[in-house]
Amino acid sequence: MPARVFAYLLAEDRDHCTAAELAAALQVSPAAISGAVRYLIHNGLIIKDRRPSARGDLYRLVDGDVWGAMITARLPQMDHYLESLDKAVALLEPGSPGRARFEETRDCFALAREATADLAERWARHHDAHTR
Repeated sequence: MPARVFAYLLAEDRDHCTAAELAAALQVSPAAISGAVRYLIHNGLIIKDRRPSARGDLYRLVDGDVWGAMITARLPQMDHYLESLDKAVALLEPGSPGRARFEETRDCFALAREATADLAERWARHHDAHTR
C-alpha cells in the first residue's frame, strides 16, 4: 500500500491530497491509507500538512529531490543492520561456520551501504546539474 500511495502522489497533478481522496482514488479503506502514509512519513518520502480551515490533513511528496530523499532514507536503516550484524558476529565463536556466514553477510551489507551512499552523492550531483 505505501508503494501505491507514493506512486499516486508522484503521478497526481495536484500538490496535496487528503486521506479520503487517496482512499477513493486507490479504492481502499481509510485504514489502509493511514498505515501507508504513516510509513511514508516515517521514511521521509511524504509530508503531512495541516489544513488551517478544515478538518483532515493533506499529504504531499517531500520538497525537492524525492529520489535523493528515498536513497538517503535507507542509509540509517542500513547502519542499523550493520550494527546488528557486528553484534551477532561478536557473539559467535571465532572460526565457526556460523560466524563466517555472519561475517560474509555483514561484509555484503557494508558494501551495499557504501554503494548506496555513493549512489546518493552521484545522484545529487546529477540532479543538481540537470535541474537548473
